[in-house]
Amino acid sequence: MDFLRRRVRVERKIVESGKLIVGEPKTKRSRRWVSIPEPIALTLSEHVRLYAKDDLLFPGPEGGPLRRKTFRRAWTGANESAGIAGFRFRNLRHSGATWGPRGRGFSGPGGLPPGPLHHPHNRTALRAAGGVDGRRHCPAAR
Repeated sequence: MDFLRRRVRVERKIVESGKLIVGEPKTKRSRRWVSIPEPIALTLSEHVRLYAKDDLLFPGPEGGPLRRKTFRRAWTGANESAGIAGFRFRNLRHSGATWGPRGRGFSGPGGLPPGPLHHPHNRTALRAAGGVDGRRHCPAAR
């Protein structure tokens, strides 16, 4: 974590397939810095101070890696409490493409985060954000 520059480094992955397998990300490009907006960086810094252990940003209840079943149970309960039952975690990446350009804390071109969604071209990210605040009419979003 680099809170000063508001970014997090992806260096390894943990895959659950009956057991937990720690390894390298799939490709060289998968090892990367991911920019985060200031409000999230502030929340993450407090989270790290209180909960992070052994280089795990989101440890499980016993301090080890967070298992899929444990996460799913918590995610489902939180969604039901928020009145959005059925919202899938993987959809957050797309939500970020929509909410990010309108939010605060981004410093990339057109209000997009630097290296938006890790697409090599801003045009791809603009297409993902198309329709937000009239951007569907922006030539770059087509």
